[in-house]
Amino acid sequence: MWEESTSSEETWSDADGGNEQGEWPVTGIVGEELTQAQSPRYEVRWDQWHRKDGTNTTWQPDMEDRRDLLSKWKRKQRYKRNIAAARDPSIKIMWDPAHDPTVHNRATDLKAQARREKLDNVEPELTSLNWDAECDRSLRCDEDPVPRLRTRRTDSAAVEGSSRSRHSPASPAVRSGNKDSKPSSSPSVRSKPLSQTASSASLRSLSKTPDRPTRASSSSSPSSSRNTRKDNFALSSRLLPPHALLEKKWRQATRNVSAASITIVNEIDDEEVPPHMEEFMYTEQKYIVGKELEFIFTLDEDLFLRCECYSSCQDATKCHCQTNSELNDTMGKNIFAYSRGLFTFRVPRGVEVIECNKASQFFCHCDANCANRVAQRPRDIAIEIFKTKHCGWGARAVEDLPKGKVMGMFTGQLVRREHIENLPDSHANYIFDLDGTEAKGEANPGDKYSVDAFECGNWTRFVNHSCEPNMKVYSVVFDTVSSMNAPYVAFVAMKYIPAQTELTIDYDPYAGEEAVSVGKSKAAPNAKPCWCGAERCRGWVKV
Repeated sequence: MWEESTSSEETWSDADGGNEQGEWPVTGIVGEELTQAQSPRYEVRWDQWHRKDGTNTTWQPDMEDRRDLLSKWKRKQRYKRNIAAARDPSIKIMWDPAHDPTVHNRATDLKAQARREKLDNVEPELTSLNWDAECDRSLRCDEDPVPRLRTRRTDSAAVEGSSRSRHSPASPAVRSGNKDSKPSSSPSVRSKPLSQTASSASLRSLSKTPDRPTRASSSSSPSSSRNTRKDNFALSSRLLPPHALLEKKWRQATRNVSAASITIVNEIDDEEVPPHMEEFMYTEQKYIVGKELEFIFTLDEDLFLRCECYSSCQDATKCHCQTNSELNDTMGKNIFAYSRGLFTFRVPRGVEVIECNKASQFFCHCDANCANRVAQRPRDIAIEIFKTKHCGWGARAVEDLPKGKVMGMFTGQLVRREHIENLPDSHANYIFDLDGTEAKGEANPGDKYSVDAFECGNWTRFVNHSCEPNMKVYSVVFDTVSSMNAPYVAFVAMKYIPAQTELTIDYDPYAGEEAVSVGKSKAAPNAKPCWCGAERCRGWVKV
């Protein structure tokens, strides 16, 4: 139908910037396509070289001399295809042989859409087990119109009732799955979410769902049809890579509260998912309160104040739910912490932001779009959990963030602070003390609580430390009362943050303030080396 034309050779001799051997540095691979012979070729961007029209990329049939760039490119594209396959099995047809002159790009387009990965997600490994029974069933045109994936049978009894199968040898039993998996210990857990240490742990158990026997008899019933669908669902789940399976679980959890998506990306090494995810429970907005504390935090709704504002609160001095707020202007009048949906940074240290409450019967009269309901709204910015070069897994936003954008709240298991020392050491790096209203060096008059995000929580548990962070935290109350000493901890952008920039906080802001006032501060006894890479890094981080 067409012949592949040859490209004119590039003129390199009249270009500046090369070395003595006439070689130029390569910035990286930026594109890939399949030739008519189905062999790949790569679009390479060059440094210090360009054509007269300003373009600086060429197509290379191979990259044998730069296997490092080729390996990085292939790994990145493989992850993108796996993610695309897990999200959507459909394939867009971008070409038409009758009208589209770019029909020769069909193979390139199908590869970019992860066609092979999508097929692998729905087509199980073929097996000859009970082949006769499968053929017999197909010839009888089973009444269930839904196409079924072939699954391994657990024993020859699964084809009982098939006349043709009686003449074939009995099939051996096929067993799979993780029947000896042990239940994890109940969640409970210390000092701020520290994920600076990389781990090579993988999420193998999530991809091991035990096979279940299916029926292949000539008769069909609603119950057997449902069982087969359940078996097929379990099979397709096992075919998903671990990170796609974890994304699928988290996507459902975020959808339940109308929050934006969470994706997992690793362009550094082959670790599929972050460590300790085997039994992790994703909770976007709420603390998990165990039986020990449940009776304490079951509050009478008469304790909540409510405003009478219509639609949206406009004046904090007239908003009854702000009666106990300590957030005031220079004249001593109540003010809100937000302006046009963004945090104003007018909240002094130790002062809680009191948003309009949402107690079930004693609702504030304002609606969900009230100007004083910000931290409690569903997160509307998609987040990527990604592997960093030096600090394990981190988090970043997929779009630009304006200064004052509230990104979400730290969640997990609510625990008494005095119980933290009894927790396993593995929990230490995922605990956040709710001490935002406690004055340094002064006794706290009430109970002290912390939040453990080791076995339950949300994306904020992956936020790394930086001595020059781009986010800060503040305490906010909206479905409890201040006297309980268990506010939420909200994360807010301190400045404009470009998309794909790692989101960070300072794990020990007091130390940061001391470093600014007196220079580089002395490391705490339980500190560990800091790898944040900031220009004014303190050299250590408190654990």
